[in-house]
Amino acid sequence: SSGINAEYGVVDLSRKDEDVNDMTLDELRIEVEFERKRRQQWRALLKESARDIGKEEEVLVKDGEDEEDERWLNKYKIQRTKNAELEAEHQDLKAKINITKIKLKDAEKHMAMKNPLDYSDAEVRKLLVQANKEKNNLISDLKDKEWRLDSESQKFAKAEEQRKTF
Repeated sequence: SSGINAEYGVVDLSRKDEDVNDMTLDELRIEVEFERKRRQQWRALLKESARDIGKEEEVLVKDGEDEEDERWLNKYKIQRTKNAELEAEHQDLKAKINITKIKLKDAEKHMAMKNPLDYSDAEVRKLLVQANKEKNNLISDLKDKEWRLDSESQKFAKAEEQRKTF
């Protein structure tokens, strides 16, 4: 078994190195010629594939140039950016709330250490007013951010739905 099927010009490439040493010069020429033909076929397929990809890219670029698509794409990108900013702001506010809670606990501990009877009425009122203001400010900021986030999410959903219809 020489490893060459002369009828079809097919070379058995599964042969071992020692089998290659046993090949005749004609067998080696046939194998080399077969490899050249196969390389040419692959080059032709590669060129055809590259040409097809180029054509497809041109079609995609032309499709992407549609003004309406471009407008929706821009709206989508802007909305995504706004949503990311609002989400980051929302996370920052959550972090601030957690920090404030920790400070409040520390203040409560501090206040627990000091005998409440040692505070004057003015100091107690002042602390109470200050704590209520801080609480109301944080609640207001949180509600404002949540409202903005919901509003932007609704706008995004509406824009996404309109984009899908197009």
